[in-house]
Amino acid sequence: MTLLINRPFEKKVTEKDLAEIQQDVIKLAKLLKGIENKVYVVGGVGIALKRGHFHRYHHDIDLCASCNDLPEIYTFFQKKGYILIRKKRLIESRYLKHSVTKVSETSPEEIMARNLNKTRLLLTNRKKLQYLGSRLDCLDLFLFEDRDSNLYLRDQRIEIPRSTFFPTQRHTITGNLKLITPNLRKYKPLLRNHRLIQDKDVELLLNE
Repeated sequence: MTLLINRPFEKKVTEKDLAEIQQDVIKLAKLLKGIENKVYVVGGVGIALKRGHFHRYHHDIDLCASCNDLPEIYTFFQKKGYILIRKKRLIESRYLKHSVTKVSETSPEEIMARNLNKTRLLLTNRKKLQYLGSRLDCLDLFLFEDRDSNLYLRDQRIEIPRSTFFPTQRHTITGNLKLITPNLRKYKPLLRNHRLIQDKDVELLLNE
């Protein structure tokens, strides 16, 4: 069991914040090099990649992958110091400056056996208390099941046509570094997670 001290969520974005997220995206592209064809960037950062710029503060980075590729992804990240974790509960208090999340290590086998809809990739220091100082310290990984002509999105518990997600879109970050997103123009309704801030992202994408 590990307690994660989460990064504070900033409501107002500054030029420093925008520069930081852009640097984190470059670091993410470097991190995923070699497996970028099997790990897709979704959520607010995915939409920003599609739009070509960032306009707000992004607290974290959401990734998405097929359950079939989870063992390979796990091995890839394990070599870079990451472990798979699952959240047990969130600890919040007006006496705490940061929210704290209680997590435990898991495995691809447990994720599949328990039919979990998402996991997280934690750059671990193997200590009982860990502060998340960077977006790349802990990455959300959402999972989908490949069902022939359809995909089952575990997080949303819905089945969608493959054509809603594919073909994917490549985004050149710098040099030969690329990140891949789903077909966001079709996938946009499924990026919503009942957060108004992300609904605005989708609205901006629709209006372009």
